[in-house]
Amino acid sequence: MNTKTRVTIDNEEYFKTGDLARYNARGELVHAGRVDFQIKINGQRVETVEVEGAIMAWSPSDISNCLVTKLAQDEDLLIAYIVSQKSDLDIESLRAYCQARLRRYMVPSYFIIIDKFPLNTNGKIDRKQLPLPITNKQIPCVQINPDSICELEEKVHRIWCSILKLDAVPRHDNYFALGGSSLSLMQIFNYYTLQLAPDKELNVLDFFQNPTIVDHIQHLIDSKKKITRDWIALHLTEGMKKSV
Repeated sequence: MNTKTRVTIDNEEYFKTGDLARYNARGELVHAGRVDFQIKINGQRVETVEVEGAIMAWSPSDISNCLVTKLAQDEDLLIAYIVSQKSDLDIESLRAYCQARLRRYMVPSYFIIIDKFPLNTNGKIDRKQLPLPITNKQIPCVQINPDSICELEEKVHRIWCSILKLDAVPRHDNYFALGGSSLSLMQIFNYYTLQLAPDKELNVLDFFQNPTIVDHIQHLIDSKKKITRDWIALHLTEGMKKSV
């Protein structure tokens, strides 16, 4: 037996299996994945235990377990599987809770509620059997009629569709729920500052905290204009004292 897989605690010998565990709200030890599931998002290493802990802390009485992993179709998106007997959890409230406590790239784009984890023959979580989220790429979107909206909203809608790779985006849908990431939202914000409102003072937090097309339009309209100064050419001899 490789000695690196053994550890002695209080004169008792234990074997390192590579499994992770946590205590649930009832004080029971439950399996929580493997240490060898390394996750990187946009080049940043993500400690999934930290993300799962934040989700569990949001409502310990309603959430008995949680697993965070990458979305199979997009390696820069996180998906959270939440074990709960309540199918009507307030996901937007949970998302806001995570955004206030985690780095933006650590906030899952999808939250899926399940009643229990699928297990393999060894009694461990069978990740291949976890359900995939239904994205707006798989279901029809509510089309926005360009004739009934202002030119600004049409441009915002166009850039969202381009970044999210969707044909259409509902006006009130959350950007992150559509599969967007913090990095791609920064791309959209840069587009706003360079193309749509170069003369305005935009606050990036406003767009992160209110991530819908309607909210973005409102912020673009309401933002204050940048303070500009008019410079007047001064002749070199002006202001100079005359010599006596």
